Amino acid sequence: MKSKSTKKATPERGDTLLISTTSAVRVDLDTIQLDHLRKKYGDEGFYVGADDDVFYAYGTDSVLKANNLPEVSAPGDRYKYLKFLRSNGKATIVKIDTLSRPINYFFLKPSAAPYQPDITDPEGEYKAFFE
Repeated sequence: MKSKSTKKATPERGDTLLISTTSAVRVDLDTIQLDHLRKKYGDEGFYVGADDDVFYAYGTDSVLKANNLPEVSAPGDRYKYLKFLRSNGKATIVKIDTLSRPINYFFLKPSAAPYQPDITDPEGEYKAFFE
């Protein structure tokens, strides 16, 4: 099921995704970005971390669905930047190729700056940010 918020999360330019609604944004890095991380951490460190990320991403997705939080997908092979717009007119820009995990999440509500949660505790992070 597609979330309604994906209609409001639209490209500003071809490489920038605008997000202005209460949502979670999931960023999956592309193969070039993943290869960079593999070289940085070594094969064993990279693959252990990537396996952990897949496990924790499943838990995070489950928490988001249970709380009916719209999830926006921002694949690293499609976007270079995320631009989070807040209700006070301020914006935060994230450059995707600077992220240090294969799978990354950001929480956004228009009244606050975007937040990158610790995906090892998705329920606690959800409650701390949204409740």
